[in-house]
Amino acid sequence: MRCGQKMKRDANKSLGDNKRLNILILYAPWNNRGDEAAIRAMIDSLRAELPVSKMSVVMTCENVPQFPYDDIEIMKSPLLAIGKPVQAGYSLVISILDYLHTLSMLFTFGKLSFTRAGREFIKAVDEADVVIHAPGGPDMGDLYGHKLLGDTFSLRELIISKVFKNKPFFFYAPSMGPFSRGFLNFARRPLLKRADAIIVREEISAKYLKEQLGLDSYVTMDSAFQSDIPEDYVSQYTTLSEILNIIENERVIGITMTDLKWHPAYRKCIGDKIKNSFVPLIQYLITQGYAILLIPILFGERLEEQDVSLLEDTYSSIQKEKQERIFLLPSDIDSYAQQVIISKLFCVISVRYHGTVFSVKGGVPFIAISYEHKIKGFVQKIGLTDLMIDVEEVNGNKLIDKFTYLEENYNIIKEQLKNKVSLLKEDSRKTTKIVVEKLRCQGLI
Repeated sequence: MRCGQKMKRDANKSLGDNKRLNILILYAPWNNRGDEAAIRAMIDSLRAELPVSKMSVVMTCENVPQFPYDDIEIMKSPLLAIGKPVQAGYSLVISILDYLHTLSMLFTFGKLSFTRAGREFIKAVDEADVVIHAPGGPDMGDLYGHKLLGDTFSLRELIISKVFKNKPFFFYAPSMGPFSRGFLNFARRPLLKRADAIIVREEISAKYLKEQLGLDSYVTMDSAFQSDIPEDYVSQYTTLSEILNIIENERVIGITMTDLKWHPAYRKCIGDKIKNSFVPLIQYLITQGYAILLIPILFGERLEEQDVSLLEDTYSSIQKEKQERIFLLPSDIDSYAQQVIISKLFCVISVRYHGTVFSVKGGVPFIAISYEHKIKGFVQKIGLTDLMIDVEEVNGNKLIDKFTYLEENYNIIKEQLKNKVSLLKEDSRKTTKIVVEKLRCQGLI
């Protein structure tokens, strides 16, 4: 990667060899073990490769439990300050306050806001040397957000950080797109083009950017692959002894689930289809001698922030005599411990994207139920689409058939994963390398 002429000119404005960076991270989702894993891996990687003085994270959720960094400032998203959490899968009901809040920041060129969180955000951008969009789902695109204004509020932070404040701005390997709304693309294209680097985690996002917006991007890998977790990490959890003993002595299948009632594309059509598909699958697996570990991916202080209730409901739907072969992983087990546990399982059957990511990272065969291009793109990249089922086609029989295929080809799949993991880790680490090289070219490090 070479510095262009503009970057060489920027390098003449070097902030000095001893400069330590103030990094501001935007759009960081948290109450999801996959998002937690990706964000922690990003933070650790940036700290290892860059001279970081201060790091602040703007969260997209109200509550941030189990945050493992005492020296990182947690900031509230400006939209949370007006009572409407921006959470993936929920349409944003735009209110007059939302409009005024955005207009106040844009019409004053990022200088004023009438909310405290907005003012804190402006101050954080002013003090930042680098602004980074966190890894996560496709909040930039047509899938989420308001029906009319789409991802306008995601673009707002880009405008303030890059256009008004001229801060180096990077997308740290999220998924993005699709971008099919022409009237929004009129604004998206020139704004996203201003980013110092758009890095995405799979080819489908890159294709959306290129074909629908005419923008180039880097394709790396989900940032969760970067972290190397010691096997004894789970020893800090005294509640896991029974589950670890079962995993050690039996063939255990991990299952992650979501009913997709939160998803704008499926909340009206999927209903109980997923649960009703998994119940016969679980009963079949138990008759075949397997034990089942139900793995919650969502976590939080409130029940509605968790997916434990869905797992418990599925458990209660299983025949009584089979329930003793089903175990529930406690929801307070963090993403690093989950990865260690998953690496010891026979396989994982997952509706959650990061359930599949954790499985692949641990070299464990999987079955992925795809509901979004982030899943499809990931499975395509590792070349194992035979292990994927589209959510619209999922039912108990198809899951059982797919598991039978996995059993019959288990050793082959296991070997294929073994050969891929180191390459996937290297691809993931390229994300930070791109950021570092761009900052070096600009004379910031």
